[in-house]
Amino acid sequence: MKSTKTLRVGILKTILLITALFSSVSSTAIDHKLFAELDEAINQRPQFTQQKEKLIADIKAKIAKERQPLALLRLYKQIVDQYYVYQYDSAMCYVRKGLALAEQTGNQQYITLNTITLAELLTLTGLYNEANNKLDSLPEPAADNSECIRYRMARFTLYNNWADYCGDDIYKPKYQAKSKQYLKSVYSLLKGTEPNYDFLMGEYHAYITEDKKASLSFYINALNNAQKNSRSYAMAAFAIANNYSASGNYEKYVDYLVKSAISDVTSTIKENLSLQYLASYLYEHDREELERAERYIKASVEDAYFYNNRLRLLEIAKVMPRITETYQATIKSQNQRMKYLTVGILALLAAILINLYFIFKKNKQLHSQQKEISENNDYLRNMTKQLGEMNDKLSEANKGLSDTNHHREALVKIFTNLCTKYIDRMKNYQKLVKRKIKANQTSELLSTLSSTRISEEDAQLFLANFDKAFLNLYPNFVDELNTLLPPDAQLKLSMPNSLSPELRIYALIRLGVKDSSEIANLLFYSPQTIYNYRSALKNKALNKDTFDNDVLQLCTVVRS
Repeated sequence: MKSTKTLRVGILKTILLITALFSSVSSTAIDHKLFAELDEAINQRPQFTQQKEKLIADIKAKIAKERQPLALLRLYKQIVDQYYVYQYDSAMCYVRKGLALAEQTGNQQYITLNTITLAELLTLTGLYNEANNKLDSLPEPAADNSECIRYRMARFTLYNNWADYCGDDIYKPKYQAKSKQYLKSVYSLLKGTEPNYDFLMGEYHAYITEDKKASLSFYINALNNAQKNSRSYAMAAFAIANNYSASGNYEKYVDYLVKSAISDVTSTIKENLSLQYLASYLYEHDREELERAERYIKASVEDAYFYNNRLRLLEIAKVMPRITETYQATIKSQNQRMKYLTVGILALLAAILINLYFIFKKNKQLHSQQKEISENNDYLRNMTKQLGEMNDKLSEANKGLSDTNHHREALVKIFTNLCTKYIDRMKNYQKLVKRKIKANQTSELLSTLSSTRISEEDAQLFLANFDKAFLNLYPNFVDELNTLLPPDAQLKLSMPNSLSPELRIYALIRLGVKDSSEIANLLFYSPQTIYNYRSALKNKALNKDTFDNDVLQLCTVVRS
């Protein structure tokens, strides 16, 4: 009886220890309404983009029909306003059209407006010298002109960004002085009736008086007076976040970064910083939120590519190595925990087997006590069965942990290689930009950076890595998918580790990406092409009605 009690206690300790070990591996998600709202907004990005494209299409339709120069200039301004923080190349295209028409018709108001806008766009992408030349070519508007404030703010933004870009002890102070000079001149023009008065006052106190309390008060007024899903709201929230960061209040910093990011996403602002900053903060300060931070940095990269902001892509490229290093350290820590868990399970299993040995030995010695032996035998038979089941489960768990480590290491290696290639490419782009700028070959630089071959190479690199990663994770996917198809419609790999378009589509469906638009974005096809591929394969399926759901049930067990 004493031996059986020892066994029970040992089993109880085993279960408690295993539970504790598994609990230590799990992570705690952020329970915050703002983060939930941001995640939902990111999930609805395709719908927001669709609404934006419809609005732009309506303006383009009006442009195509309009023949009056003044009305056409107004329509050009409308479409530039829509593209301004949505798509850089399109914004540049239409602002140049507006400038050309204004110069052709001698409309000085729109010459001034379009030149300032052109300089602002050049500043956004880091072409500071070109932006400066554009503003130099334009006489400063009179103080009573409505464009004077915008002109001086364009100068302030240009020199402020230029100073940050230089980051040295010679040119940075020079550009900072110029930026403050123009911001002071903007302050002298303010009457208190301007639509963005509060934001401009916040900028004045942030950069000139360096009064954090005063600047925060004006920024909050600007936020309260702006529509929630607007660029003004996003800018004010971002400014408030930076104010709290400078004061060391990181809880408020994160809250207002999230608010700014929500506004960026819902108003389809692709030229943004909030998601990038938020992802970096989560990686550096909250190791339990790596998955969330990874989604945010991925969305930030997608926005930068969509907007075609080369400067922003270079900035993200500088952040990515630190993020990758943090992620690898976390994976290493998790793997170490799993190793300890495996060792602990084996040790506990050995202890259980030793207990069993002594129990059976004790039973032989207690042969004279028939009733007790009978009870012990019944208990031991039941316990042996439970231990056998536990042994099988532990073996399966051990094998699953080993397979998981193997697949994770392979996926981390693929991810690291992809990041390394992008970092190398960004370095080459940086060298190319420096060389072309020094040689005054800006036209050739724009032509080179606008080449579609770059996007095609990125697409091929992404697809190749996706194929390799997916087949590494689900090596039996093609075989299991073929069980849903008749013999004459069987699919196969054209090359090792390379999926066909049909297989890539259903690989993404297996991963839970069901929407054809999302699949089209990931695979660089049109939604109609995706629909055609899906329809063609579904029509061949043994069971057409449940084919997509059947695909979701494939590869429920990862096999080597």
